[in-house]
Amino acid sequence: MRIWPLSYIKGLSNMTIAERQKAFQKKLEDLGHVLKLEDDGRVDIFVCDCDYHNGPGCIKCDESWCHHCGHISNERCKGE
Repeated sequence: MRIWPLSYIKGLSNMTIAERQKAFQKKLEDLGHVLKLEDDGRVDIFVCDCDYHNGPGCIKCDESWCHHCGHISNERCKGE
């Protein structure tokens, strides 16, 4: 299993924080994850919420990721 840091995103240094979050979320969705949403339809970025770490989570496999650390495995979602 390969872990991808956020630095895999081309043009990262020129992105705003919101653009970085969108790129991170898109990578997760490309791997088959279905991200948990808030009532207003935005991605819930506090599924992972511990100290400095927070980020989205998948409703299919129950994994969550810190968008500050930005580590994503290259494995597809294992949810059903």
